[in-house]
Amino acid sequence: MFRNAFDSLGFKNNNLKTHQPRVMGLDDNFIKPDGSIDLQMTIGKIIMAEFLVLQDSTAYNVILGRKTVNDLGVLF
Repeated sequence: MFRNAFDSLGFKNNNLKTHQPRVMGLDDNFIKPDGSIDLQMTIGKIIMAEFLVLQDSTAYNVILGRKTVNDLGVLF
């Protein structure tokens, strides 16, 4: 989840859990997330998903990871 979406949802830094590992950014550089947050989401079924909060900015609000896609039962 990108920071602008996190802020728009009304969350604050104290809602974040610490997340140590860096992640590969969209420009092939490693970046350290601000933290992570577990949120319930519904796309056909209800699951809990962990979202990393990143400072990068894109046209997207969130990018779903492999675990979340698998938990939703999405087939490609």
